[in-house]
Amino acid sequence: MEKSPEASSTAFVPMTPHLESLRLRGPSEASAMEVGTARGSVQHSPAQIKEESRRVLTTISIVAVCYFAVSGGPIGSEFVVSAGGPLIGFIGLLLFPFIWGIPIAFITAELSSTFPEDGGYTVWVLNALGPFWAFQTGYWSWISGVIDNAIYPALAVSAFTAAYGSIGTPLEEYLVKAAIALLLALPNLLGVRIVGNGMAVLSLFVMVPFLALSVWGIVRGSDWSVLGEVRRKDIVTDDEGNFVSMSGGITIDWSVLVNTLFWNFNGAVSVSVFGGEVANPGRTYPRAMVISVVLIALTYLLPLLGATVYNEPHWTTWEDGSFASISEAIGGSFLSNWIVFATFCSNAGMYIAELFVDSFQILGMAECGLAPSFLMSICQVEIDVLPHAGDEAVAPGDTAPGILDEPVDAAVASTPHASADSGTVARSVHAPWRLKRLKTFCAIFALVGALAVGVAVVAYNVQGDDDGALSVSTPPPTQPARKTFLSLELAPDQASRFVLSKALWNRSFIVYPTIERHSGPPRAGSERGSILLDTTDNVFHFEMADDNQSLLLVSENHRARLKSGNDDLKRIFDDAHWPGYLIKVPIEFETDDAFYVPSYPFLSSGFFVTNTLWTDTYMVLPDGTTSYPRNAVLRVEYELEDGIAIVSYAIGLLPEKVMRQRAADDRVGYFSSRYTLYGSEHDPAAANTTTAMKNTDGFHYIDEGVTVLNRRRLEIDPATNKTKHPVVYYIDPSVPKRWRRAFAAGVEAWQPAFDAIGFKDAVRAVLPGDKHWPADYRLGDLRFNSISVMISDETYALGPSVVDPRSGEILHSDIIFEYGFFDDAVADFDQFSPVDPPASSSRSHGETPTRRSHFRVADAAKRHRGRLHQCGIGHHEQHKSDRMLLAHFAGGANGFVPDGLIGQHFTDVVMHEVGHTLGLRHNFAGSSMVSRLQLDDDAFVAKHGLSTSIMDYLPANIFADLTPAKARTRGYYMTTIGSYDRAAIAYGYAVVPDEKVPGAKSEGLAELARRAPFFLTDEDTDSVGSPFGQRFDLSSDPVAFANDRLDLAKVLRASNVVNKIPDDASWTALWRREASLLRMINKTMDSAWPVLGGVNVSHAHRHKGERKYTPAFVSRADQLRALTVLARIVRGERGLFPAPADYATYIEVRGGDWEDCRAPSLEYGCLARGLVDLDSAILYIKKKALSSALFPAMTRIVALDTAAPLHLTELLANVRNFTSRGDDDDDDNKPSDDSHATVLRAFLDDTLLGVLDDASTDVRVADAIATVFPDLVAQS
Repeated sequence: MEKSPEASSTAFVPMTPHLESLRLRGPSEASAMEVGTARGSVQHSPAQIKEESRRVLTTISIVAVCYFAVSGGPIGSEFVVSAGGPLIGFIGLLLFPFIWGIPIAFITAELSSTFPEDGGYTVWVLNALGPFWAFQTGYWSWISGVIDNAIYPALAVSAFTAAYGSIGTPLEEYLVKAAIALLLALPNLLGVRIVGNGMAVLSLFVMVPFLALSVWGIVRGSDWSVLGEVRRKDIVTDDEGNFVSMSGGITIDWSVLVNTLFWNFNGAVSVSVFGGEVANPGRTYPRAMVISVVLIALTYLLPLLGATVYNEPHWTTWEDGSFASISEAIGGSFLSNWIVFATFCSNAGMYIAELFVDSFQILGMAECGLAPSFLMSICQVEIDVLPHAGDEAVAPGDTAPGILDEPVDAAVASTPHASADSGTVARSVHAPWRLKRLKTFCAIFALVGALAVGVAVVAYNVQGDDDGALSVSTPPPTQPARKTFLSLELAPDQASRFVLSKALWNRSFIVYPTIERHSGPPRAGSERGSILLDTTDNVFHFEMADDNQSLLLVSENHRARLKSGNDDLKRIFDDAHWPGYLIKVPIEFETDDAFYVPSYPFLSSGFFVTNTLWTDTYMVLPDGTTSYPRNAVLRVEYELEDGIAIVSYAIGLLPEKVMRQRAADDRVGYFSSRYTLYGSEHDPAAANTTTAMKNTDGFHYIDEGVTVLNRRRLEIDPATNKTKHPVVYYIDPSVPKRWRRAFAAGVEAWQPAFDAIGFKDAVRAVLPGDKHWPADYRLGDLRFNSISVMISDETYALGPSVVDPRSGEILHSDIIFEYGFFDDAVADFDQFSPVDPPASSSRSHGETPTRRSHFRVADAAKRHRGRLHQCGIGHHEQHKSDRMLLAHFAGGANGFVPDGLIGQHFTDVVMHEVGHTLGLRHNFAGSSMVSRLQLDDDAFVAKHGLSTSIMDYLPANIFADLTPAKARTRGYYMTTIGSYDRAAIAYGYAVVPDEKVPGAKSEGLAELARRAPFFLTDEDTDSVGSPFGQRFDLSSDPVAFANDRLDLAKVLRASNVVNKIPDDASWTALWRREASLLRMINKTMDSAWPVLGGVNVSHAHRHKGERKYTPAFVSRADQLRALTVLARIVRGERGLFPAPADYATYIEVRGGDWEDCRAPSLEYGCLARGLVDLDSAILYIKKKALSSALFPAMTRIVALDTAAPLHLTELLANVRNFTSRGDDDDDDNKPSDDSHATVLRAFLDDTLLGVLDDASTDVRVADAIATVFPDLVAQS
């Protein structure tokens, strides 16, 4: 076919070249080649090829258009992973560019270089097969493109509506879509260069957010093993659609996988249709296609890789549009909103690119005579091809002016407009300036207008929430309610109402209010994280009133239950235990799926669970008020008498499936729930839960209380052999970063106990910043177990749990530490801070020999019996002594203790508190099962701990004979759970095959209970049922431990303390240390006096064939040893207390009688300093030791009567000797101060006279006193 004589020298002959000429070449190369007619080729006269000066599209422009024509971003590629699994999906992503992408790119580059005309593949078919097939190819592909392009404005809008809700009415939504379609059409009307450069900019708007998602997901993700997973047949999800487990054979949805890959790599050939607009096509097309293939492949690979290794939500749940939820999980609302914007830009770019391609395709068809000629009309104002005065000369290799132009090919310089002597080509580089400004303005207007529509859609749906959460708006009553159990709707007048889903409105739910913030100084009970529950009756449900116009709020009674099927008792039971209702509220209106009721009656009364919030002055806070399918979080601001409080109500449905109950056993300490089961007569299945009584008619069963454990719900997934729903503890951001890993270690230390019974991955900790950290985490939300810190005027730890009263299932727990826990821990390790600390007021040390304890041990025990327990382990005064000992034995030259040891202490305490939230109670007998020899064995301590139970209260593992060498490797705290803890977890959580009846005992459970080591809890300690159930003791010999505490006091007193006090430090620091020593001596008595008259009463059950219970009495020798410990204190053994000559060296901070020098004050004084009344303090401790030898020992010995190993007269004779000095005392045992002997003897006489004068005194006690102290009888 001959070249048209009118064509320029740059024109190609559009026909099939010889085989040896089939290579990529530029326009000048093609025009110079010899052409012939290939055998079998179709000859056709093409349109005139455009001159090079009119070609403005560059490599980057083609890459950008190709990016949107083929991909437009990774949206829609989620099925590549979910259809077959990460392994198959990523193999497909790596192979498909070679199978499909690169071949199509090479074909497009080759033929577009050979036929650089508008029309692209239509021209190829025209030359190969003739006009009929060319028309079919061009027309139907053009029709397909036009129809396909109509969806992109709708997709751009749906990107926002899917994330933020409906725009409004259908008409409003249609107008928004029409506006976007018109605005995005403007770039195509303004010229080729505008489209090319605009596509390049728009592609960055798409790629950068997904690049951020990729990096963020890869950095935060840690589950790289997921890349080897494939999809399996049986996939289990929970009620909210979250992944639970996967099992069965491999099941790959090949049709979805392959179609998704084809769809996401298809379309590169479309960039051939504007070949007439491409500058230097021989070089530009190959470059552009290579870059496009790589860029598009990475567009899918990187975001999917980041999302997969982060794996939340799980890859099995991914579908089209899942990148919205993936970005929310990875980067929170910020990244989610950014991805929504990128999705809008993606749809906008695909619309512009498709419109651009369709326009030039039909233009090329018209130029070839395959479409009406009027479709050839194009704007001719962009480039003026005739040279003008002042035009620039462009040399070969230079870059023509423009945003992203290519170097000018040397062949272009040989065109008729080239200058012969200079080798340059004269060329107009811009249109007239007015037209250029107009086009620039229009382009900016189109881009800004399109983005403004998108921003308007967001603004319409989102209101200024810092966390990206949606504000609560009130829908018209005609709109369906959200598919949540309960939500709060806030009207413009601030009136609010509850929206109750009709599908769930009458289900049982629990209410759990938490203080988020409280104005004023922190006070106990009103701090951040405090639980406002005045009752455990916090489970409710709604019922329909008889008028069908109101709802009744009913408080459920779970203390009494009727056995199912017992119709005889049902009416009597219902009448006797009718709960009535708390309040009747009107139904304001209802829709097909929801009731709308006023919220005022509930929020003004603290939802009937607390008296603190009974007030009319409150305001609902939309920010943070959120609803989920089975729970809701309501934030309310209250004006209370003591300040403003922001309260978070966590309201959640009880589980649909009630957890199987497990019977309690007193040999294993669990918190428990107790109820009466009526209607158990003649029911053998109830035999283990009721009292069996036998008469002549056989066995009968009477109604009795049923006690079941409070425990977590754990189930094993048979497919993965892991726990279905692990117990996850979220370390709240309020925990100092320095100690978060120590807290997490305290959680994860419990996992070995669950591993032993087959529950893999049963408990774990999640830290802020971890990949599993939830974007919508909130303290108090029932979905999240938390460990947090708050500030109060009291130092304590709180571990409230939410329990399902139907089964004892622990649904939620919060472990809360007061910040003083950290402050005290770090500060008290440094006993010699140069800062003068707030100290005691001017109260007499004779009245208070030890520093004030904010929390009494007995109170701690009592509070620990409820589910809102307050635990004393984290802040007990004992820790102050421990920290002093660590500073001496393990600290450096300046007394500072390494962070590692402080972290171990925190881990120890967190382990203890986590045990409570797993259902376990204290076991104060644990330390009595470990010998002193074992405590000195570092390997034993590392493996087994200091006690058989972390639920014990334990001091630091320090004894007086600890050497510096041993101190460096010493195990000071529990870093592992003990053997009792493992046995207790087994009892509460192991699968027991013969446990047929829920809540009933079985032989399997009994066997587990028998395996549990020695157990004594709070009630045992408070009633002194056993001398081995003590708090803060170590070793199996309590008397030896007590003696060692006194030896430790002597060792510390002998150390050169003064040299460790920094220069210019207050001398009050010396009294701080002395006060710790006195506390340690005072605490020693608690290990000694329970031994006197002691009996080890355990939680014993009858063994087979056992005829009677035989208690274990404390031997006479051990009781005499205990008396020796008390005698050392009473007599003031040398070195135990300061010498009288040193009494005047201790000074303290003092204030006026009206001042509390421990509390912060804006008028803080406490600048007085005074001598400590050390003599009164020491005398007080000695009197207490003397009393401890008598009470309650005398009463206990009398109660044992003839079985008592130690008689009353022997006890009294030893006590009498406390106040006298023997001539055979060695120097170490000689008292340091003989002046107290007379005072103490007088105190002893007065005490015994009081006993004799008491009419209720047992005659045996009076006789013993008269025998040992005959001179007192005359005074009585």
